[in-house]
Amino acid sequence: MKRRTLCVIGLLLLGASSVSLEQSSNAPYRLVPGWGTLPGGATWGEVPGMAIDARGRIYAFHRADVPVVEMDRDGKILKMWGEKLFAWPHGIRIDRFGNLWITDGQARNGLGQQVFKYSPDGKLLMTLGTKGTRGEGPDTFGGPTDVAVAANGDIFVSDGHQNSRIVKFDKDGKFIKAWGRRGDQPGEFNLPHTLVIDSRGRVLVGDRSNNRIQIFDQEGNFLDQWTQFGTPSGMYVTPDDTLYVVDYNVKKGVFIGSARDGSVKYKLDDAVAEGVVVDKDGNIYVGETVPGTTLAGAVGGHMVRKFEKIWMQFVSAATSGGAHLEEADAASSKAHFISLNRGALREFREARYWIRLIGATKLNGFDKAPALASEATELVAIVSTIVKRASSNNRREPPNN
Repeated sequence: MKRRTLCVIGLLLLGASSVSLEQSSNAPYRLVPGWGTLPGGATWGEVPGMAIDARGRIYAFHRADVPVVEMDRDGKILKMWGEKLFAWPHGIRIDRFGNLWITDGQARNGLGQQVFKYSPDGKLLMTLGTKGTRGEGPDTFGGPTDVAVAANGDIFVSDGHQNSRIVKFDKDGKFIKAWGRRGDQPGEFNLPHTLVIDSRGRVLVGDRSNNRIQIFDQEGNFLDQWTQFGTPSGMYVTPDDTLYVVDYNVKKGVFIGSARDGSVKYKLDDAVAEGVVVDKDGNIYVGETVPGTTLAGAVGGHMVRKFEKIWMQFVSAATSGGAHLEEADAASSKAHFISLNRGALREFREARYWIRLIGATKLNGFDKAPALASEATELVAIVSTIVKRASSNNRREPPNN
């Protein structure tokens, strides 16, 4: 390995970015400034919902004349649509089949109090609820806020801004059952505002004004509740049960934890968000509604934000050949790094050191040290070789720890 080259580059990188390492000690994310700027000087309305499709296209649902905004991961506006279709935009989701679900949370001007299902190409496939009519029956809603779709196609709607219940339909939109009423006991709700389904098929409901997440099976039987995520306004869960929760009211921030045990790993203080979604590389996108101030002191509300995961952009190419990764905390170095699950520890200890330096430089920005760009490119290639070799060794050798 080019040890002398690594040492020289490493010293340059460390000297340019030691401050960034310290600033990133709480969580491996950085806020991307100016992300998602609307064209022509337009401004965002309240943004209660965010979604992402299989292509990585981001959807923001905001309260404006043209409410649906589609963006790429760099924040470039690709498409805007939905004019005069919705009374009060609220929730937006994309299910495992690629369909887009939208909740319209109030009745105004003959519209609202409905849930809509669109095909990936924008064709309206299904409508739940009665247009412009508030109610609490099998075909009416009182403030629908969010949608989750189970593996078998069953549909769950959190009906919460006026009602206090979860409504279940089959895949064809036939009413099956509803559960819940206003209250603070298990199985009762005070503004069920968001819901997701985890890998075990459990229904997690963000019971916002009760400051908790309630957990149910798909028949509505209460299983557990968690209070460590503040007042959950929006949630997103990944296939590995990483749980993202946003709270703009009490604890103010973005929580990153686990849907398996309710643990909280990180909290980001740079948002007062209501909607949240995450791409395949772990980058987080949030939408904000009411004006406020983040815990970090920034003005919030009426905007979208992106939190970039620091390390992923550097190691994804190196590890796409089959290395299994997990995030691990560097307990003594106040930084975060990527760690292989098993084996090849000696090789990886050296590799992770350089990955940390690359990530710190990215935090600081190559624009502040342009001379480092070519050296960092070479360093990425060297680290890629180390990680690939470590991965190969890991597959051939039995675990030694």
